[in-house]
Amino acid sequence: MGPNNQYEAALCQVGFVVEPYDFDKMFPVIGFGGVPKHMGMKDVSHCFPVNGNPGNPEVQGIAGVVATYKSTIASITLNGPTYFAPLL
Repeated sequence: MGPNNQYEAALCQVGFVVEPYDFDKMFPVIGFGGVPKHMGMKDVSHCFPVNGNPGNPEVQGIAGVVATYKSTIASITLNGPTYFAPLL
């Protein structure tokens, strides 16, 4: 956490390469292996929408992905192990 952390830099570096190839510039932002307290949850979730909207986990553009990350990361407690089976 904090300004310009490595995770945020990676989101931007990869995202700005991929973004021009996406026709609607909408990206699902999914969290794995955490407790999304901003969604009112108290237990670990292995697949949750970071924007808090299970019906539409997408956000506009990579700038939106980074903004969503910044606005919610403090309210997500990281937890493990992470299970990807529910997503697959």
